[in-house]
Amino acid sequence: MDWRSFADHFNTMTCVLSVEKKPDGTCGTIRIVTGNQKYLDSLELAGGSVEVGNEKKVEFVPESEYTRYIPKDLNFEDVCFAAGSCLLKLGMDLRDALSEADAQMYRDKGNFYRKYPELKRD
Repeated sequence: MDWRSFADHFNTMTCVLSVEKKPDGTCGTIRIVTGNQKYLDSLELAGGSVEVGNEKKVEFVPESEYTRYIPKDLNFEDVCFAAGSCLLKLGMDLRDALSEADAQMYRDKGNFYRKYPELKRD
């Protein structure tokens, strides 16, 4: 699935995360797969390792560990891991579900955006 296209459907800052589950059942690496432009712009400014004019910026690298841009936060990691675990317990194949949602948005944008106006892009 094209995760960037999926994230771009949202008007608010949006990202897609990847959460590794280690063989022992604990949380592994959390990566920021991609995000919409609003989210990526905020990350680049927050990372702040390269001077660009008066601003400090860092270029976004897809599938980087979240700690490249955001300080390590165990609460954040717990929430991400719990959310991923819930989806697995529900037995959802998330990629199939999102692919179908993505296809539906393209098939019938008018009805989709009438039902979910907050997702309409500028």
